[in-house]
Formats: sequence, C-alpha cells, structure tokens
Amino acid sequence: MAEYPDVPVAPSSSFYGAPAPSEAEAELDFGLEAELTEPSFSEPAARAGVFEAHSLGVAAGSELTAARSPLSQDALNDIELDFDELQTFETVSTQFCHLGVTFANAIALVPSNPAFPSHSGQLVLMGCPKGGWLEATFDQPVQRVSGHITSSRPTVMAAFDEHNRPVAQTQTPAANLAGSDSSQTPNLEMTLTARRISRVTFYTFDGQLTLGAFSFAQSNRRAS
Repeated sequence: MAEYPDVPVAPSSSFYGAPAPSEAEAELDFGLEAELTEPSFSEPAARAGVFEAHSLGVAAGSELTAARSPLSQDALNDIELDFDELQTFETVSTQFCHLGVTFANAIALVPSNPAFPSHSGQLVLMGCPKGGWLEATFDQPVQRVSGHITSSRPTVMAAFDEHNRPVAQTQTPAANLAGSDSSQTPNLEMTLTARRISRVTFYTFDGQLTLGAFSFAQSNRRAS
C-alpha cells in the first residue's frame, strides 16, 4: 500500500490579494510538491464573504446572481456520511454510492497535523493525489449540499447541474487552520442550496484542504 504524507500544505503565492501566509501556516509544509489542476468551474467573485448560498442564475459573463426563493427546509431529506466507515489511507470513490454520491480525488485519513482537526469521529477526506481539491457527484440531483472544510487558503465551493452549468457558489474569506490567528474556525461549514445540484467541487487555490463532514439533501418526494 502506498504511503501518503499526512495533510501536507504547499505554501506559496496569495489568493486574490490575501496576505502572505503566517509563520504558523508556513511551518505546516510537509515537503510534498503537489501538482494542482484547474477544476472546471468559473473563478469566484473577488472577496465574496458568504458561507451559505442559495440557487444562482447565470448573469452576464461569469457572474452569478442570487435567486429569491430558497427551498423549504421541511421538504428536504438530509443524508450525512459517516467517514469512520472508511479505512485510513483508503482512496474514496464509490464507497457511498448506495447513498447516491461518489467522490473523485479523495483519500481518507486520520490527521496527524493538529492544524487540520477532524469534525466528528476520527477520519477526514483530503484532496489526493492532486492537492487542494476534491469533488462529489450525485446519482440524482439534490437540493442542498454542506461540507465542513479546514484549509490553508480561502476555499471555493461550487455546484453544477446535470448539464455542467454552474448553479451556486460560495467562498471562505481566509484560511481556517486550527491554532492559527485566523478569525475563521476549523471545520467551517459551507452550504449551497439550489434546485438541481448534480456535482460539487471544493477547491483551495494553491493550498490544501480537508473535508471533516459532508451531507446533502434530497426532496422527500424524490427520496421516498
């Protein structure tokens, strides 16, 4: 079984004018030179400071505008994944397909780096082998997706419909490593709500992230 460095961080250039990494963050480099790939979603609006977004419609260019009718919470059936069902260093792809979701570029591990604490239980998902991003695809469109993210850089969460069109997007304003001077807490919950979400991507520009918990919601009518 191949060994994977546990939650490496690649310190480098800033993101959208964010300040240079702190000394605490710089010390998190485990020596892994991760090759990052560009995911297939539009660049976020600069300095978006929201953590929960409702359905979006495409406006001029790559900008997105918010819809006005959020979904009724009573009409949704939440499904939360238990990462502790996985094995340490297990590549995660179809293990939760019976619940309607598959992952790409994800590995399960118990963080040895205290800057990346788990949310509940012991295991988290980390973007691997390509650093800094991971993706979840749903068998059938869902209406809400949430993930608890700890990252060394600002993180974008983007949602797409079955035609690969962007339907919702949100972004954290800064890194949220445990033990740092960040104003954001570790395992920050990011949530997107839209009518037909078929895929979500978490992406940390030039950094590393862990997913501490993950849940999604289908309509009760669809889930029954």
